[in-house]
Amino acid sequence: MNIVPVKWAKNQKRFDETLPYNDDHVTAAPRPPLRVMQEQRAREAAKAVEEYAASRRATEAKTERLRALRLAREAAANESSKTLKTIR
Repeated sequence: MNIVPVKWAKNQKRFDETLPYNDDHVTAAPRPPLRVMQEQRAREAAKAVEEYAASRRATEAKTERLRALRLAREAAANESSKTLKTIR
């Protein structure tokens, strides 16, 4: 067990004073009602779901565009290889 000198201990804050909600109701931050907190969480969840869906739609659109470009490039390469075979 460590013994703390009294001089040092007087300068330290008590554990209660470091908490955001202490017994001193004058300085304690008021806490919103549970209903308000639940509504806020529901709004944040709906916003997160919408952002996720928008991100997924953007990814799918990008994938479709890149797939179309790849297929066009492969078709052009296939056509050029056919023309080279007929020339030889």
